[in-house]
Amino acid sequence: MKSSTIAVVVLMTLVIIQGCAGNPAQQLEKVEKVEVLSAQQQLAQKLGEMDIDEVLQDAGETGAGVTEYQLIEQYFAASGNYCRKLLATNEGMSKNTIICQGSKGNWYWPRDVIYK
Repeated sequence: MKSSTIAVVVLMTLVIIQGCAGNPAQQLEKVEKVEVLSAQQQLAQKLGEMDIDEVLQDAGETGAGVTEYQLIEQYFAASGNYCRKLLATNEGMSKNTIICQGSKGNWYWPRDVIYK
């Protein structure tokens, strides 16, 4: 094979490769925006759709690194309510009791009773 023939073959190969590559700007237009949610964001999305018992059941399965109190707090916040931790003993409850004040009354944790 002559060197000029080899040069033509190499040149043709380069032209073909470059033609197949296409315009990078056009290729980027095809990429769709994908929203990646963290484990906590996914959990917060689910909280509004779940029953409180489901939230507590899922607490050990989420791997979101949130405490049980945070789960309960987020659950009630999703429905427009709020929770507070009891800082001192009251009505025979321990210091770890959580009171969630909602539209249907107060919900106490660990005693899952709604007081109206």
